[in-house]
Amino acid sequence: MERSDTLVELKDIVVSFGKKEKKKTVLNGITFTIGRGEIVGLAGESGSGKSTIAKAILGMVPVESGNITLNTKAPQMVFQDPYSSLNPAKTIGWIMQEPLKLAPNRDPEAKIPDADTRKAKVAEMLREVGLDESYMAHKPRELSGGQRQRICIGTALMTEPELLIADEPVSALDVTIQAQVLALMKELHEKKNLAMLFISHDLRTMYHFCDRILILNKGRIVEEGAPDTLYRDPKEEYTKLLLKSAGISKT
Repeated sequence: MERSDTLVELKDIVVSFGKKEKKKTVLNGITFTIGRGEIVGLAGESGSGKSTIAKAILGMVPVESGNITLNTKAPQMVFQDPYSSLNPAKTIGWIMQEPLKLAPNRDPEAKIPDADTRKAKVAEMLREVGLDESYMAHKPRELSGGQRQRICIGTALMTEPELLIADEPVSALDVTIQAQVLALMKELHEKKNLAMLFISHDLRTMYHFCDRILILNKGRIVEEGAPDTLYRDPKEEYTKLLLKSAGISKT
């Protein structure tokens, strides 16, 4: 992959929590890239460090050593629980306009659109995520889980990022709604050439959704590859165990 096509590059990232004798290394030498328009899956058991990688990219946790290079404006994130991600006291219109108001704090050249322009942008984004502008007047508690996650996705895309980090974005939804939200994300990916870091423990979903998958175990990437190759011929015992537990392994 040419460097100009690389949006994010992590090189030998180490993240530790605690001090001295209580210090715990959570990420140990993480190295990978995410290319423009690429969907990279990050799989591993709970506690393997998946969410810490996302937070490191976003600058939410300090990096002890190594380098993270962002060749794009600030990535945005979609979290697992759509309800806790939304301010329950505010309307959907207010919530979705907020990134436009905050953009100049992150990008000195960004402009704050006037109120009418912000409202029009929200209405347009609502249509893109499969809702209509009447939702602007609603509050999060009035929406279903799937509708709330659509709002979270739309809010994350208001500043037109090139990279979306999705941390277990459908695991809190029922199976039917999961499929609908994943289809929406795939549609937005294709329409906007949107790159994604897709974090999940669901290897079945990742097979159909991701271009490349990284297997994380105890803070280290132990294997990576295209889904067809990785699932058909895994090299690491840990990968084989994950596939077997997902009912994918043929052995």
